[in-house]
Amino acid sequence: MDNYSSWRWNTTVDLSEWSAEYSKRVLINSVITVLFLLIGIIGNLLVILVYSLRMKKIMTDRYFIPILAGLDLLSICIAASLNLSKNFRQYTFPGSTTCKVFIYMAYVFSYSSLNMLLIIAVHRFQKVCRPFKTQMSIFWKRLATVICIIGSAIFHIPLLFFYGTITVKHHKAEMYGSQCNKLRDSKTSHSLKIHQPFDVVYNTGLILSVTVLYCLIGRTIYRKTNLTKPHQIDENVHKITCDGKTKKSTPPSSELQTADKTSLPGIERPKEINESSSSTCGDNTTEDERPSCKYDEHHHHPKIGKKIRGHFHIYRFSYMFMLISVLALLSYIPTIVLILLESRNDTFWNNMSQDKLLLLLFLRRLYMLNSIVNPFVYGCFDTAFKKELKKMCSSCSFKRLNF
Repeated sequence: MDNYSSWRWNTTVDLSEWSAEYSKRVLINSVITVLFLLIGIIGNLLVILVYSLRMKKIMTDRYFIPILAGLDLLSICIAASLNLSKNFRQYTFPGSTTCKVFIYMAYVFSYSSLNMLLIIAVHRFQKVCRPFKTQMSIFWKRLATVICIIGSAIFHIPLLFFYGTITVKHHKAEMYGSQCNKLRDSKTSHSLKIHQPFDVVYNTGLILSVTVLYCLIGRTIYRKTNLTKPHQIDENVHKITCDGKTKKSTPPSSELQTADKTSLPGIERPKEINESSSSTCGDNTTEDERPSCKYDEHHHHPKIGKKIRGHFHIYRFSYMFMLISVLALLSYIPTIVLILLESRNDTFWNNMSQDKLLLLLFLRRLYMLNSIVNPFVYGCFDTAFKKELKKMCSSCSFKRLNF
């Protein structure tokens, strides 16, 4: 009995040392993962707090932002926890059920975030390309969010059967460890080969749908603003003021004609459609709520710099979500490619040099970047978010000083 216990104890020590050896090799990746986790938690929590508590009255174009931040927060917490567990307990992973649940939840919340980008693209398409047609109501926004999460959860159920802990042998010693990985029995491999084409079609369809929608949005914005001809301004255009008054009778040629041919000069536009208006007076108000900002009627040829700034101010939300979608797709493409490679080669990660391992491991886990960059994008494009964030930080500092 004593000899048996001693043998078990020595094996445990050896397995721990084996995992410790691997954790030293990937220490840089662990540091990057912890950094991603901290940035993701702080950034997404700030986004949720500011948009949900301090910007409730101006959420027309920002409805999906706190939802996306919540999904990103869950995604980065689960993915980082899983990847750190793999880094520090590569050959002593604690249980097959833990492995299955963590991988499943990481996929569900990551792809829910990607699905949300498709819903946002549809929403922007309606507002920019179809401004006078039926828009997505609060009910449909909530329903689309629920469908997006439930759809991702159902689609990834097979992963619970494809992943788990497997037994791996040390390359030198007669020693076996427990690793969280794809199951390697013939039945699982066959099922995975059947599921992968659906996964490829799903990812390709998602990427193409988002790309096509934003191409249509970009084309519509280009047609409305026509920035390539900044000096060709009609002398008979309306001199529009922020209180809704006009100086002349000819309707503007850039927006009303491209938005809807049936619209007339006297018809009031829906207040919800912020990006189809041509006023740049404020960040959170509509045309009817901007009393004192007048178009300079003496300048028929405004400088191109001012026109560009006004253009980006009007369409800032479309450009913001466009950039978020591009960053998301770029962060997921290396991950998807490496998943396909490792699924077809069980020894893909074996016998790599440290530099190659660190590079490929970083690319394999680059999808976490999607969960941390969005708060920075909001800070660059949404001036109202920046203002409220500064106010919140200032109030917290003031309270701390008084305390």
